[in-house]
Amino acid sequence: MAIKAEKQHGLVRSLNFRLVFFVSIFLLAAIGIFSYMMTRLEHDELISEVVSGSRRFSEGIKRSTRYAMLQFDREAMHHILEQVGGQENVERVRIYNKEGDIIVSTHPEEVNQRVDMHEEACYGCHKVDKPLEKLPITRTWRLFGEEGARRVGIVDPIYNEPDCCNAPCHAHPEDKKVLGVLDVIVSATEVDEMLSRSAWRRGIFTFLTIIIVGAVIGYYLYLTVSVPVRRLAAGTMRVAAGDLDYQIPITSATELGNLAESFNQMSHELKETYGKLQGKIEAADEDLKKAYIELQQKQQQLVQAAKMSSLGELAAGVAHEINNPLGTITLYAQMSADQLPKEMSDCNENMEIIIKHATRAAKIVRDLLEFARRGELEVKAVNLNGIFENVLSITNHQAELQQIRVDKELADTLPSVTGDPGKLQQVLVNIVINALQAMPDGGVLKVKSALSADGKMVEIEVSDTGCGIPEEAQKRIFDPFFTTKTTGKGTGLGLSVSHGIIQQHGGIITMASEAGKGTVFKISIPIAGKVKD
Repeated sequence: MAIKAEKQHGLVRSLNFRLVFFVSIFLLAAIGIFSYMMTRLEHDELISEVVSGSRRFSEGIKRSTRYAMLQFDREAMHHILEQVGGQENVERVRIYNKEGDIIVSTHPEEVNQRVDMHEEACYGCHKVDKPLEKLPITRTWRLFGEEGARRVGIVDPIYNEPDCCNAPCHAHPEDKKVLGVLDVIVSATEVDEMLSRSAWRRGIFTFLTIIIVGAVIGYYLYLTVSVPVRRLAAGTMRVAAGDLDYQIPITSATELGNLAESFNQMSHELKETYGKLQGKIEAADEDLKKAYIELQQKQQQLVQAAKMSSLGELAAGVAHEINNPLGTITLYAQMSADQLPKEMSDCNENMEIIIKHATRAAKIVRDLLEFARRGELEVKAVNLNGIFENVLSITNHQAELQQIRVDKELADTLPSVTGDPGKLQQVLVNIVINALQAMPDGGVLKVKSALSADGKMVEIEVSDTGCGIPEEAQKRIFDPFFTTKTTGKGTGLGLSVSHGIIQQHGGIITMASEAGKGTVFKISIPIAGKVKD
């Protein structure tokens, strides 16, 4: 019920329904007024024809009864009136004198009776104090009776003639102008029936005209207004839902067709604008992602720098405290080993183990001092391709022993960077050796050098096909004393030192690895600029 009521409410509110409704009301009013005027005109014409016929009929009676009236032959007059009064639609014919006495009538019971001077037949002449000698045409007829049974009455005065004045039978004085009245009453029922049928026909015609015109206008409005408006509404909803490719079909060159064309143009422009905005949003999103990644890298560098600074201070203090005792232990162990007899093989072996581990401890102390000092760089123009060649020549023997193939992709025209060649070589040696150690059973070592896309940095890549670094260890790979090597094979300071050296050169060092597939180290160093302390 609610849906049905909603549909009815929507129908009443529709533009098509309103236009058809108001057009129908206008047609009803216009055709109604026209029909009323035509009915009144037809009524007046029919009544006029009835009056004209009745007047001719009355004139014929006067001529037929003239001789009998001159002779004052009542029987002849009565006979004539009966003959003519028997015609269809003639209700009554009577003649009365100027005093109102009925002389003859088609109704014999009225003879010798006096007519009421105030009834319709007499009122036209006697509405003033005395009878009119000359009656206007508009007063010679009257229409009276109820609707459907109306009658037309004709009052035809009988004027005095010379024959009447001079007649020996009943001469009338010459000063008497009106001798009597011929009163004829004719039925207007047929006219009323014609008017009623005409009114019904006009009513049916009006109703059918409104229905047909309303249907034609409604159908035309549906095709030219409702359908285009609904298409516009549907198109608006589709575009609002995000379908910017939707186009409204243009079926006419009217204002609504122009509106549909404008809508399609708007949709097309909106799509272009949306595409541009989407491109800008994607570009901005990409820039934000890059900025976020750079921010994370900077944050990691700051954290790493803080760690290195704190650990450097700690390492410097520890190294100085341990260095002297280690030197003493190594010295006295060596002296004891030299003084022991060769027969004491067990003691000699023990002394060699002491010397070995003391030497290893001394190396760790040296690394700690190197890590802590970070002295001033001896900067100059450095060709990184040349350093790469030196590093590969140093490690070539180890690569051959492990059956590792070395692929070089060094840029032919690589600009120089400002840096310390010794420190940079130390970094590359450390990274290359780590790569070789990750491929004990052979593999591929790939080194690349190239200019960055913006032309401001020299980029170096060292990749291997080794075992890779576990994901949980990748975040700590540059932390001091963290190593993935087995116990006794690494101090965990090499990458930390390398990270600090690259930072001193104002560069960036990053790592990407996948367990079981290999590791890639990438170093970026600025071509020119002040080297950071």
